[in-house]
Amino acid sequence: RHEGDPAHNLFEMQVMWVEIEYGNAAMAVGKYGMALKKFLATEKHFNDFVDDQFDFHTYCLRKMTLRAYVSILRMNDSIQSHKFYGKAAEGAIKCYIALYDNPPQSAADEEPDYANMSPAVRKREKAKARKAAKKKAEEEEAKKKGEEEEAKAKAAAEAAEDPEGKKKKKAPEKPVPVDEDPNGDKLLQADPLVEAERLVKTLVKFAPGSLSTQVAAYDVALRRKKPLKALQALVRGARIDQSGDAELFSRIVDFASRYGGVAAGGG
Repeated sequence: RHEGDPAHNLFEMQVMWVEIEYGNAAMAVGKYGMALKKFLATEKHFNDFVDDQFDFHTYCLRKMTLRAYVSILRMNDSIQSHKFYGKAAEGAIKCYIALYDNPPQSAADEEPDYANMSPAVRKREKAKARKAAKKKAEEEEAKKKGEEEEAKAKAAAEAAEDPEGKKKKKAPEKPVPVDEDPNGDKLLQADPLVEAERLVKTLVKFAPGSLSTQVAAYDVALRRKKPLKALQALVRGARIDQSGDAELFSRIVDFASRYGGVAAGGG
């Protein structure tokens, strides 16, 4: 069935592999807001799994299904170790690192510096800005009017098909929730290192045996200027790696180039 917003339907159905692939595709083309929106949607699903177990408590006690009760408790103890959570968290961490390394320009940064302009140039630029703002407002107003006229035309067409109202009326459609941040722009306003560190802590706690976890931990620790944390991630990664992983090796070289001289001087 194709009712409502397909993206919202996928979110409600918790189709995590689609969200992860969508997030990877958006990240590949630099749409970090949209990528974070999809990756963090997957994280929310896992948080919902943990919250839903509280509803399961009373059910189990009422039905005395103690085996299922113990099973769900054990599952939720390590649910963040699932591969889908790991992929989503690692994708979000990569987005936050990219945003930290190359912060997006704000609207204030894009605004012309009128103070350094001559009076004539300043007057001309301000006129251009007013004209652009007026044009944008007119386009939004025209779009709104077009939608209203389309709704009226649809209602008139339905009335013409059934002038006496004898046809069985359809049940009212369930209102589709309005996404106030469809492109994830609000997610770009968060502190990228704080959010990346939050996700890294969860990965280190629940998936310490994953090499990609240690690589992500190194990348975040390095940007937080925590060399001991970064070294700890490399040591743990070296214990896991059995095949000479290129990602880990490049970070070992990077750490040696940054802090190798400090160690040599201290010795």
